[in-house]
Amino acid sequence: MSEVFVGRAAELRELRAGLSQAAAGRGGLFLITGDPGIGKTTLARRLAEEATRSGVSPLWGHCWEGSAPAFWPWLRMLRSLGEELRDSPR
Repeated sequence: MSEVFVGRAAELRELRAGLSQAAAGRGGLFLITGDPGIGKTTLARRLAEEATRSGVSPLWGHCWEGSAPAFWPWLRMLRSLGEELRDSPR
């Protein structure tokens, strides 16, 4: 079953533009925020699917409420990238 995706056309358009810029070598950063259940993960997954189809490897970092080591989401993304590079055929 697919997730319902309603009311995020403007946000997705902006993220797609950022993806195009990144693919062209002009990186940036988008922070998706909002109340729980508002669709942040669905929006990010939709962009990640489009990125994957265009040959870009998305990286994921997650935060949680409470205590976490400094830069935790960044560490998770870098570990994921390292695993991807290690496992890719040479």
